[in-house]
Amino acid sequence: MFVLLSAQSAAIDARPYPTEKPGPVLQSPDWSDYHVYPKSAANRDHEGRVKAETLVGRDGVPKACRILESSSFADLDDGTCALFMEMRFVPAHDASGNAVESRFANAVNWHLADPLPWGSTGIRLTGRIKDGRIAQCRPEAGEGPYLRLWMLGACSYLADVSYFFGAHANEDASFRAEFRLDAGDGARMLQAPWTAGVPIAHEKVAFTVAPTGDPANCAALESAGFGRRGMRSLSPCGPMLAVLYFQTLPRNASVPAQRGTVETRVYLDKSSD
Repeated sequence: MFVLLSAQSAAIDARPYPTEKPGPVLQSPDWSDYHVYPKSAANRDHEGRVKAETLVGRDGVPKACRILESSSFADLDDGTCALFMEMRFVPAHDASGNAVESRFANAVNWHLADPLPWGSTGIRLTGRIKDGRIAQCRPEAGEGPYLRLWMLGACSYLADVSYFFGAHANEDASFRAEFRLDAGDGARMLQAPWTAGVPIAHEKVAFTVAPTGDPANCAALESAGFGRRGMRSLSPCGPMLAVLYFQTLPRNASVPAQRGTVETRVYLDKSSD
């Protein structure tokens, strides 16, 4: 368990947290950045799932954090709480409009990865949204060296429905979502037509591969139709790149540095049953 080190914070952590939830996230670690992985855990090859909760003060700043479900590794548990304590929220308010303390809880899956080959990859998901959540979802097609890894958590990428579906998040409709990573290798899959119709949301992000092998220097080239970014979508790199750790070039390589783009398109069909 991680708590702030003052006696006051320890006392706060011992009592039940409020049931109220804070408002939207104002500040958060970049969860798609490989460098947020707790360093000591990475050095020991520790992996696991951590669920933690924070007591959020009336000013939207976390006051304490504790572990609800442990990874069985203290460095992962403590590292997760340390990152949660960096978050900032819009404060919760009671019926009279007064700011009140609140509780934020979430789970983080920590996984290390072996370097992957550099190549273009695409995947298409189909499913249904209803009442602001993913009611159905499945991978429909795809190709490329990252496809197997992407398919393992493909539908979880869309869990932040308010972001990926924007103003349409609360509609009852079927959807298609397509993701394409263009590694500049001229892969045949990049020439395939996108889903017919006009997407409700579209984004194209450019990035480079850092010497460490993880995506860096991400910049949105174009973006339209998405909602407010949340925990799962804070970085322009997005969740598709968060799971990738690329092979790096030899120090004396004569080929250009690795650069690519990731394009996301989301389509909605309200006429489907």
